[in-house]
Amino acid sequence: MTKETTYDVQDDPEGSEHPDEIKLVEWVGGALSEDELARIDQHLESCEQCAARLDAIESEDPFVRHLRGQVSDTEPTAAVADEGLKVASEALQRGLITSDQLATACLAWRLRPQVDLAQLLVDRGWLDPSTRTELVGEVRSAELGAVGDGSHVFLLHGIDLKRVHSTGGIGRVWLARDRVLGRRIALKELLPENARSASKRERFFREARIAAQMNHPGMVPVHGYHDAGGRCYYTMQFVGGATLTEVIADYHAGLDRTADPDYAALLTLLDHFCFVCDTIAYAHSRGVIHRDLKGDNVLVGDFGEVRVLDWGLAKKLERGVPGRETPSGADPTEEEDLQSDQEPAGGEVDEALLDATISASGRATMQGERLGTPAYMAPEQASGEVEEVDSRTDVYGLAALLYEVLAGRPPFQGDRLNELLHRVIHENPKPPSDLAPHVPVELERVCLKGLAKRRGDRQQSVRELRQEVRSWVVDRTERKRTEQERERFFAISHDLLAIVDARGRIRQANPAWEKTLGWRVDEVLGKRVIDVVHPEDHAHVLRNHKTLRGGTPTLSSEHRHVCKDGTVKWLLWNTTPIPGEAFAYAVGRDITELKRAAGLIG
Repeated sequence: MTKETTYDVQDDPEGSEHPDEIKLVEWVGGALSEDELARIDQHLESCEQCAARLDAIESEDPFVRHLRGQVSDTEPTAAVADEGLKVASEALQRGLITSDQLATACLAWRLRPQVDLAQLLVDRGWLDPSTRTELVGEVRSAELGAVGDGSHVFLLHGIDLKRVHSTGGIGRVWLARDRVLGRRIALKELLPENARSASKRERFFREARIAAQMNHPGMVPVHGYHDAGGRCYYTMQFVGGATLTEVIADYHAGLDRTADPDYAALLTLLDHFCFVCDTIAYAHSRGVIHRDLKGDNVLVGDFGEVRVLDWGLAKKLERGVPGRETPSGADPTEEEDLQSDQEPAGGEVDEALLDATISASGRATMQGERLGTPAYMAPEQASGEVEEVDSRTDVYGLAALLYEVLAGRPPFQGDRLNELLHRVIHENPKPPSDLAPHVPVELERVCLKGLAKRRGDRQQSVRELRQEVRSWVVDRTERKRTEQERERFFAISHDLLAIVDARGRIRQANPAWEKTLGWRVDEVLGKRVIDVVHPEDHAHVLRNHKTLRGGTPTLSSEHRHVCKDGTVKWLLWNTTPIPGEAFAYAVGRDITELKRAAGLIG
């Protein structure tokens, strides 16, 4: 605030008392009683000194208008450096003074900058002295503190902490409210015990800086970073919702292993997955890899928005390093900003940690050279080969996330860290189809390719992985149309039609089953094919089923079937696997009379 000439407000030589600055400001604003207005009018007619002071006040009318227009009873003014104005803003926020009183005092303070603004409020009788003392103490000690009872904490930067939302390895996230702008926000704080570590403070700052410098719908916008009073925190957009881990768990909890696959729910999960891929592909285009991809670090909002969280282990790839994707339309200034963020050196993994029991199936993030989460960690991360980590490490992490979508659990699990890391480095994961029903064959292939031990055997970019998944989604949409047409055909066909799953069970049938064999559709659904085949033909049917699973495109075979009334009929079946799915499409025709006419049966 610019200094102005100040005036002595003591009595003049003739004994006439000069009005103080606040009285003059109130006179300009018409806030005095008629008697006071008349008295000051009379004084100004004869006092050149007060007239000059009045000129200074009237020249600041725009400032007065700005204060009166911008300051409300519920929102403090913008962040300020002076303690007195901070106290005054806090008093306004708490309803202890009005916006007009603050505006008037601020203008008087401009004329007397050597006087504390809060003291001016006290002198005018608008603020109680004891309250001022209390507010000064709060302003001076304002910092992030522990809140055990859920009560509010008034922060230096106008933030109310509501409650702890989640706690991670080095930090915790608060649900908070920005009192200045009147909005909900999230505040991530470095835990006090970690704030004493220079390397952890640096890593925490890099996390906020990287997130702030990248602009993508899949990233949470960062509002500001603060490091003062031994505390580090940054604020960001609040997004309500659930983690992708929780969404996946809900999906698998609702799966019916005996019913037809719920591809509608799976398609929704795959849409979320592809959006995560888009976000990471963008980060790679900026030369940044995440290194800690897992469902717990993906937030699915209440309205379908998807955000990738926790960039605390993000690493900047140097130009020309293999695995770095070429930026498209990059802003050179942003590129330089990101390039300037060098990763601090990581420490060795604590040997005690290596012998520790793992909780939640290895889902906790590790620090040290083996940075990441063991259950989702690429082999090069698990073995501590830092120089081998590149964008294909994130491809592995995304494939591990896809595995969880399909199987309902991470690729590897273990009770002890050494055991889990050994599996990540040396063992192949079980196929998702061994752990969950109705896993599409093509998606399983895409997933297992991304989990290859050698980086060169994986998809070579996140975009490639995303495209393979998206291709299945598009194909599935086309197949859905085909299925609808097939259902219409099922209803009118005179041939027996069936959809059979990988376990040989009938998942769909048409009315011709009842007309030919006497079995109603609801009586054959869920049955094994061999349950309606003559016992002497069981071995033949099982051999055919194995042949189809081995990749044979189409198979023709003749079987005897047991009708509901106990009689036997011969059927000719043509069976074809459905591309990309663990199902086969079978068409059967009654050839009993043809065989009898040919003398092949009695």
